[in-house]
This record gives sequence, structure tokens and C-alpha cells, in this order.
Amino acid sequence: MNMRIQIILFPLLIFFLSACIKEDTEPSASKIETGSKLPYFTLTDSVGNRLSSDKFKGNTVLIVFFSTTCKDCQRDLPVMESVWKNLRSEDRFLLLPIARKQTAEEVKSYWEAQHFSMPYYLDSSGEIYSLFATKTIPRFYLANREGIVIWQEAEVLTRNAEKITAWVKEYLSSYNFSISSLESPEL
Repeated sequence: MNMRIQIILFPLLIFFLSACIKEDTEPSASKIETGSKLPYFTLTDSVGNRLSSDKFKGNTVLIVFFSTTCKDCQRDLPVMESVWKNLRSEDRFLLLPIARKQTAEEVKSYWEAQHFSMPYYLDSSGEIYSLFATKTIPRFYLANREGIVIWQEAEVLTRNAEKITAWVKEYLSSYNFSISSLESPEL
């Protein structure tokens, strides 16, 4: 009997180990990397207004892909709300939280329950998300005035609201802002 268990367990072990190896060799899920230009897309906001990415030029844009049912997103959306509260009066800053594959009602209900004041946009079909990545949320992209992505993160937000706010303010106040300063430990 012990031999039978070993015969059954050995193929299962091989299967699970090969699954881990396959995952490690998969290509990146991101289609947009740091240094890439933002793709063209059109969003619909919470009240039905349309906004196209060609209107972003001259603005610093923080794009956040999320789902209200995603636990990591639920953890990071309050950080984005704090960033919004700190930066909403900045003329050249846009925060674009984009709900992936959700309805307006689902997002509105969650926003109200969380008392969020930041705007939100809908990508009900996932079409806009597919321009940026193939999997994993939340995703964060910061693009400069020229529409070039200068920072991105996925799944785990490693910076808090104060650091992101300081970083965006530094960028807004200086044309000499360097991408290398994004990785500095003090941010």
C-alpha cells in the first residue's frame, strides 16, 4: 500500500514542480513598460462623460487599474484616495482609477461604502486594460507630460500616499525630474 501511495504522489509532485517552473518562465504580463508611450484609449467616467488619452498631454497622469472585488486593490485604493486628496487641486495632475470588467453600479456602491471622493472610470469590457497588460491587478502607471510612463507597479504597491504625493509634486514642479529619482530610497 505504501508503494501505491508513492506511485500516485510522484507524478503529482512532478506536475506541481513543472507548474512552478512554467510560471517562472512566462513572459511579463505587462505590455507597457517604463519608457513606453501611453496607448490611445477613451474612458467613460462615473457620470458618463468621455475622456480620451490624447487630452492627457501636458499633464502628469496616474493610472490605476483595479476591481472592487480584488483584495489587493481594496488594500491600495485608500492609498490612491489619499493621493487624490493631496493632489486634486494640482492643475496638471490627473488620477485615473479604472475599474476593470465591472459595472458602474458595482463601482459606485463600493465608492459610496468607502466614502471615496476620487473620480473613477469604467473599462467594462477590459479592452483598455488589455492595452496595458494581460493579467494582474492592481496596476499603477505614472506618465509624464509627454505621455511617457516613468513608473509602474503591479499587484503590490510599494510606496505609501505620502511618498507618491511627494514624488508627483516634485515632478510637477521640475522639468528636470529624473526617472532615477523614482527609485531612490527616500521616496
